[in-house]
Amino acid sequence: MTGTEELEHMDPDASPSAGVRRVNNLPMYILGGVLMAFLVMMGLVAADRAAQQNKEEAKPRSNGNTSMFAKEIAGDRKSGLILQL
Repeated sequence: MTGTEELEHMDPDASPSAGVRRVNNLPMYILGGVLMAFLVMMGLVAADRAAQQNKEEAKPRSNGNTSMFAKEIAGDRKSGLILQL
């Protein structure tokens, strides 16, 4: 091979696929559709959770004060140490 043959093979005009290659758009549309579906589902879950938090639940209130609750938990042990039984 001579130096001129190598230059002829490296010539851009000698390339069989001279031109701009284009991206196939179908995978981009599929990826965009999956992303949009994911975002819509996330929005629906967020709206559902917000509605659950804003809903007032009827919680039973127990009558009493903190002293009664402390006495119920600790019992007659007033020293602050609860020993193992």
